[in-house]
Amino acid sequence: MTEILESAIRKRYAYPRYAFAFDVPAVAGSSTSRSADAVAVGLTWETGHVVTGLEFRFCCKELEDALRDTAEAVNQYCDYCNFVVPEPVVQETELPDGWGFMSVVWKSGMRLVRQAPELLRLPWPREFVAVFAKAACRP
Repeated sequence: MTEILESAIRKRYAYPRYAFAFDVPAVAGSSTSRSADAVAVGLTWETGHVVTGLEFRFCCKELEDALRDTAEAVNQYCDYCNFVVPEPVVQETELPDGWGFMSVVWKSGMRLVRQAPELLRLPWPREFVAVFAKAACRP
């Protein structure tokens, strides 16, 4: 199922509209660092130059783990944070406040179920710029 999620995400956040990376760690050079499943950066006026953090989850328990493990680590640098789940594993009412909700429908792409509220993000430190660039350059 992860391949389906990743394929749908790559299609939605494709270059040249976005710079995109999977597995973006919070700290450069740390093998134990928490990471975001994906980060997308808008590259055009149309995409608004916003930074979106994406977390892939498959059940409610995993949503709780994501909040505890990654929200403060990487998502502090994001304008918006979204959970991406296969449909219909998680219901909108089961999601925490402050997060958007995107659903992947088998073979038909993604749909935005709930818009994430805009966050007050921190400026990207050089270390985070480096880890994002490194992750985005991976094949």
